Amino acid sequence: MLSTYKAVLKNNKLEWLDEVPAPLLPSQPMIDILQKIAESDGPGIDDPMTWQREMRQDRPLPGRTD
Repeated sequence: MLSTYKAVLKNNKLEWLDEVPAPLLPSQPMIDILQKIAESDGPGIDDPMTWQREMRQDRPLPGRTD
């Protein structure tokens, strides 16, 4: 069975909601990856709604013409 760990990413830091997971061999790579993501600058999205509007572009629907 897979383990889950509850955490929130705030200001490029992981804040654990439950106890910090013990460095278990199978889950340690996952913890390392999450920590690297938290320490990186990230995508730098200041306004998520504006970013989403910019990323979403209208495209033709399959089987329809303009």
